Amino acid sequence: MLDVAEKPTRGLDPIEGVPEEHVWQPALAEIEDALVPAFIIEELDDGRYTVFVPSVPTPLAGAVYILGRERVHPIDVPFTQAIKSVSRWGSGSKDLVAAMRREERLPHGDAGVKRKDAPA
Repeated sequence: MLDVAEKPTRGLDPIEGVPEEHVWQPALAEIEDALVPAFIIEELDDGRYTVFVPSVPTPLAGAVYILGRERVHPIDVPFTQAIKSVSRWGSGSKDLVAAMRREERLPHGDAGVKRKDAPA
């Protein structure tokens, strides 16, 4: 895993040659009643995630949360696409929501999300 304390922007700039497996995984995290763009930093031994929620429009600032798996929804988009959405005041967020993994979404018309490993 990256030691972000050494170089805060390392891992946020794939152009620097950081291997793809070290770039933070884009996700949507449930904070209160909302989905917010986030990045999975690491998985804890108990299955929870450490996530970074960037500030808009400056993705290098933000907050760190430790959340249960049921509140973190990985998305299938490139890291750079997720960063662009944050830096553009959320423009393109519909693509992030659409990229939630199929097993994480409920049928159209339901505002919530459901993981396949979530309790019924």
